Amino acid sequence: MSGGYSVNYEAIRARRENARKQKVREITSSFLERYASTLSDMRDQNLVKYVESEYNNLADMLSEAFDALDENPDHARELSLAIGQSIHGLPRLARELCRGIMAAEEAERREEERLEQERRTREAIEKQAAMRAEEKAALEHIAQKVQTAFADPVEKDIVRNELKTLRSGFEGKVAGSGNIRELLASFDTELAALRQTARERAAAWREKKRSEGSGDEVEERIAVVDEMIQKQSKPAISSELAACSAVLNKLREDFRSGAVTDDSVAQKIAEVEEAATNVITTEEIRREVLKDILKTTQNLGFIMCGKPSLLPDGNVKLNMRRPGGENCTFFIDIKGGLKYDFDGYAGNACRKDIDSMKKTLDEVYGIHLSDERVIWENPDKIGKSTISRPDELSGGKF
Repeated sequence: MSGGYSVNYEAIRARRENARKQKVREITSSFLERYASTLSDMRDQNLVKYVESEYNNLADMLSEAFDALDENPDHARELSLAIGQSIHGLPRLARELCRGIMAAEEAERREEERLEQERRTREAIEKQAAMRAEEKAALEHIAQKVQTAFADPVEKDIVRNELKTLRSGFEGKVAGSGNIRELLASFDTELAALRQTARERAAAWREKKRSEGSGDEVEERIAVVDEMIQKQSKPAISSELAACSAVLNKLREDFRSGAVTDDSVAQKIAEVEEAATNVITTEEIRREVLKDILKTTQNLGFIMCGKPSLLPDGNVKLNMRRPGGENCTFFIDIKGGLKYDFDGYAGNACRKDIDSMKKTLDEVYGIHLSDERVIWENPDKIGKSTISRPDELSGGKF
């Protein structure tokens, strides 16, 4: 008996999904570890206090992403993309703030020493001239307000010169002022306006720094995905991966020219990454299935006739033969279709080998063959070549 069959191996769907998730998990995990290292370095360098709000937000997102890696790697990848858009320039931003603020604080310390010397001189004069208590209280009010007006060091640094000018100007007006209360009310009003200006400038400055950092993250992510594609050398998927690489190159050009936004290009990079991962894992699964079929038929006494070959239509062909003349040929397509011919048997003898093969694939290798369709069978034709051409066999999906 001779026969050709076309089947689907349904269980491979779960394997492919698991493989896809594992690829996503591996890539996302590498990014998350890098981000965690960045945050850890910032803690070690005592930089967190300068960008505490941004740091805490990213730390929370990073923790959620790590928790999602095992059960929901796709969600973890989405969180990784969001983190990457903000974290790249954060250490540089914190260091710039640290250096600038420390330098400014040192200058402020020296200025305070100078002011302290001036105050001592003034106090001496005040003692000699019996400075009025109201004027002294006004100066203390101004000094206290200046010291406590800004909780955010960035806001204070942005208006440091204006604050210095405001303070010295009103301190100079205190002596000899005819209405101290009105003077201090005016000072409080101008100080409140300066605080509002500082908040607006600090927000704009932070947004600019975040935008500068996101561009570097886009370039880096394109390079990582492209490197993953370039490492693949399997001819069966070279055209699909070349198409993915071409899309990445176009995205890089559009991003550099400003034709696309950071958010849109990040989403498109993720889509290319997913498409390339699917192509790579699908081909890896097909290779695993090919190895499983080879082992199974060898255990049935078959010998491989030449290496498996890639056909022009994308199918991989495997020829096996027994010394007694029995043949079996397999065609495996990248979408999950499996076609096989058993030929050269006497009577219904091929049914035993087919059933044994299906049982081994199912129980040993976890490949469940379903949707079986008999393309042809000829129980009277014995020992002759009756293998159908690939285009005569219908295929299935997995």
